[in-house]
Order: sequence, then C-alpha cells, then structure tokens
Amino acid sequence: MEELLNIENMGYSQIDEAADLLKAYVTDRPRDWYDDGVRLAFNPTSGMVFLTNSDYQTLILEDGRAVMWYFLSYHGNEGTLDSLLEDYEGGDIEAEDWEQLADICEANGKNEKANEIRARIEKEAKN
Repeated sequence: MEELLNIENMGYSQIDEAADLLKAYVTDRPRDWYDDGVRLAFNPTSGMVFLTNSDYQTLILEDGRAVMWYFLSYHGNEGTLDSLLEDYEGGDIEAEDWEQLADICEANGKNEKANEIRARIEKEAKN
C-alpha cells in the first residue's frame, strides 16, 4: 500500500503552500509533466512541498506557478529551467549536460535557446 502524506508533520505555511501548488497544478502544468501517479509530497528536512509522479518528476511552486524541478544526469545540477539556464550562462553547467538542457528547453517551448545550446555543442565538437 502506498504511504499517504501526513499533513500533521507540516506547518501552516507548508499546508498553505501545498494548497497554492495544487491550485497552480490544476490551472497551468508544464508541457513535459506526466499526469500519472501524481501525489503531494513534503520534505521535512528542507521544508519543501512538491508534487511528484510515477516517473519521479517534481513540481514546485515558484512565483505562483507550478514549475518543474529538473536534475541534469551527468554532473547533477538541479533546479528549475530558469535557474539551470542562469547556471548555464554563468558557465556552471558542464558540456556533458548541454544536450539534456537543450532537450528540456525544447520540451518547454524555448526552441531558440535549445538551438543556441546545440550550436554551441557543435562548435565545441569542432574544436
């Protein structure tokens, strides 16, 4: 049997955040989110409230929107797409993760940014 979230372990601010996250989830989910096995989760160590699904994707609340929390598989950078792009621009995303970042951009309709990253990959490959 799947364990249910016990809100007894949450403070009022986390319960309020969970309600806001659920509202945002209903009105505006990211394009690359899968609606299979969705459940509310809470990390008591970090205090983070989030949604997760059967593919272990994660949604968090950011500026009133439900946004994906990504994990780049090669070097382990993690964050929202916006924070990952900031890291990329700052040189903090290693080349081995660029293709995955480009795929995430493309899945979110940021085709121009995806093309820019892929052009950089091709340029680096020629050097």
